[in-house]
Order: sequence, then structure tokens, then C-alpha cells
Amino acid sequence: MRSEVGEPEEEFSATEPEARRLSLAARVLLAVLVLGFGFTVAGIGLLVTKFDVYTVPGNAMADTIRPGDRAVVLRAGEATIRRGDVVLFDAPR
Repeated sequence: MRSEVGEPEEEFSATEPEARRLSLAARVLLAVLVLGFGFTVAGIGLLVTKFDVYTVPGNAMADTIRPGDRAVVLRAGEATIRRGDVVLFDAPR
């Protein structure tokens, strides 16, 4: 059968849309990759903007924190410090 323009009509099979769909495994893998990338970007953003990483130089808290341990530090103002918090500061020279 020909269309009015003179070109043959294309026949579409019912399975064509199904062939274009991703399998369940491919969709799950894609979701995991997208979420993993998002969490990685968010984590790096938090580390860069809100946190600092320091290496412990001395043994002032040797029972809990040993020299050479790494500490992830959140910068805070004086008003947010409470009893029991571990405080890191630069000693005056």
C-alpha cells in the first residue's frame, strides 16, 4: 500500500518499542552508577568546603588518638563548642 506522497508506508512491529527498552539489569546498573557518581560529587564537595583533614603530630591524646592518625575536622564557631568535644587549634607562635 502506498501513501498519498507516493512512498511506501513503513510497517512497525509491535516489538520495536520493547527492543529499545533497557533490560532490568541495565537499568539497575545505570541507577547505581548515577547514584554513586552523585554521592561521590557530594562527598568531595563537603570535604572541600566544610571539612579539613589533619595528621595528628603529637601524643597529647595518646590513649585515643595516636601520632600519625588522620582527623577530619569540621570548622565551627565558639558558640557551637560543647563539653566533651575534641578541639583542634593552631598554637600561637
